[in-house]
Amino acid sequence: MEKKTSILLIEDNEADYILTREMLDRRKFSLTWAQTLADGLKIFQNEPTDIILLDLGVPDSVGIVTFDKLRKQIERMPAVIVLTGNDDEEIAKEALARGAQDYLVKGDSSPELLNRSIRYALERHNCDRQLRESNEQLLLLNEQLKATRDEALAACRLKSEFVANISHELRTPLAGVLGMIEIVYDGMSDEDQKELLQVAKESGQHLLSIFNDLLDFSKMEAGYMRLRETAFDPKEAIKSVLDLMTSMAHKKNIFLLSEVEPELPILYGDGSKLRQILLNLLGNAIKFTSEGGTKIQASLGDSTDGVITVQFAVSDTGIGISPSERKHLFEPFSQVDNSSTRKYGGTGLGLAISKGLVELMGGRIGLSSIKGKGSTFFFSIPFHVADERTGGSSVPAPAEDKLNFCPILNGDILVVEDNAVLQMLRKRQLENFGFQVDIVANGKLAVRAAIERSYGVILMDLQLPEMDGYQAAEEIRRLQKSSGLRTPIIAITASMDPQEQQRCTAFDIDELLRKPVSAELLATTLAKWIDFPKESADTKMHSSDLLFD
Repeated sequence: MEKKTSILLIEDNEADYILTREMLDRRKFSLTWAQTLADGLKIFQNEPTDIILLDLGVPDSVGIVTFDKLRKQIERMPAVIVLTGNDDEEIAKEALARGAQDYLVKGDSSPELLNRSIRYALERHNCDRQLRESNEQLLLLNEQLKATRDEALAACRLKSEFVANISHELRTPLAGVLGMIEIVYDGMSDEDQKELLQVAKESGQHLLSIFNDLLDFSKMEAGYMRLRETAFDPKEAIKSVLDLMTSMAHKKNIFLLSEVEPELPILYGDGSKLRQILLNLLGNAIKFTSEGGTKIQASLGDSTDGVITVQFAVSDTGIGISPSERKHLFEPFSQVDNSSTRKYGGTGLGLAISKGLVELMGGRIGLSSIKGKGSTFFFSIPFHVADERTGGSSVPAPAEDKLNFCPILNGDILVVEDNAVLQMLRKRQLENFGFQVDIVANGKLAVRAAIERSYGVILMDLQLPEMDGYQAAEEIRRLQKSSGLRTPIIAITASMDPQEQQRCTAFDIDELLRKPVSAELLATTLAKWIDFPKESADTKMHSSDLLFD
């Protein structure tokens, strides 16, 4: 038997009660009657009904307040049809706006109208209830998604911090290994032994490149990769890439060409990221090419309102890539050669990082290739023209201009480094250049030493116990201000965070070097700030490969 729909009628007029009862189909509805709002609430609380017919004019409440009291007292409202007289329709409509499902004018009702109104009110109430429950579920789901997102972001931050810390812990001893190999290599005359050391050095540099790839990928995955936009010359950026890769191409006896449009202007953007993309692509091109050679191309694309698109291409005559191999080529850890007999090596992150950097800069990347004949990787990036973006400024002034503010040019150098191996390495490197060296192991001792004695340069590690390199530099600048002295401070860090450069500028640090620091890079940097002892100038500037981070 079908369950009857239960109805509560709150109506003080007995004649209206009888009329309502007679109009209802008793096979479908059961009716309960209350003459006051208070009695109706008691009945409903004891036995809730599916629908309430509410007269807005009962002895204990009159008008829209009647509906408000009902709504306030009942936590889960059923369907409500308000009953009103001919002159109270506006009040009834207000009740609809506050949540009632329908209203009827007493005296104008008929069995058909009443039954239809009840059916409509129940349907609307069910729809309202389902919508309300859906909204509640959505709110709950949003809260859960928000919590999940926050957990994911926290995990990404922890992962990024972990990778950054691991990078520092790995790069610091690696800097010591490579530096000591370099020192032993320079002092050795036995060619067989030097060859072995060269292999060890190249292996260390390869390990360093793997660290860099993993760190870049981790930052990109966590959303921590940021652009550092400045004015730069794209032709010089390409030249620096070619200079770095020339020896690699020569070792394989392949050509390395460039085709750069002369009209390329000074651009405003992240030149270091562009160089990294080109280095990744050109490095791959050389690695997979054994005959013929490689070429970098750069040309102007579309130009609109001071923004130009520059198109780059890196092509080779190497092994080529089949259509099936291209499908996952830009995905992390994906390589053309994934077999157990891999010939070419690598982490499989270079192309994923390149794609991420191109997209971070607002560009697009793609490739064309013929298996066995070679490949061309092409990408385009929009840049602002430097004088449009910077009001006529071009490439920033070189760091040498700061020499005007540095009156200290004696030959003593203060090294601030807490790692014993790197203390020994830095002391050997600097003494080989002919400098006198003092070493302290934390920021507090660095401040004390810089005040007690005038140094030509301070080499400051940034991660130090007791007082870090930034705090030490800030305190040295503050204490030297009254004396008119300004000692050049060169920061050294194992961190690859691009924001370190901005922090160094904010703390008035003159240069930033990233570990490992080769003797040649150290000498080149020091030469900007201090005179080398004459007796060492001819012997200490050697030609060992520069280490890049």
